[in-house]
Amino acid sequence: TPISSMPGIDRLSPILRFIDDALEDPALGPSTIARQFGISLRTLHALFAGRGHTVAGAIRERRLEQCRQALQHGAGTGLGISELALRWGFSDAAHFSKLFKGRYGMGPRAYRDRPTPSRPGADTDPGHEG
Repeated sequence: TPISSMPGIDRLSPILRFIDDALEDPALGPSTIARQFGISLRTLHALFAGRGHTVAGAIRERRLEQCRQALQHGAGTGLGISELALRWGFSDAAHFSKLFKGRYGMGPRAYRDRPTPSRPGADTDPGHEG
């Protein structure tokens, strides 16, 4: 079924799956997504606005969450913060750190190094809003 003939919320599901699959691509953006689905930028933005988001905001939040998970579960252990940010499509490590701190209340290095339930001295995940 072409995406243009699907109801609004249903139209967003395949777009979000595409975004998730392409998060590591730094070129991922509204134009790429609109082209992939054969819809106009205006239509794409309207789909996200209907859910109170922007396209760029949804991409950014999903990238931040992937980075948070990598830092929390040790998948980022072998990578520096800059490399982790680049891996998930952020082109500037300083900007990534600022966004991460704004979202999770601490910088990525502090988040990675904080005590966790598997390490002594912690019983919660202070940076995650569930």
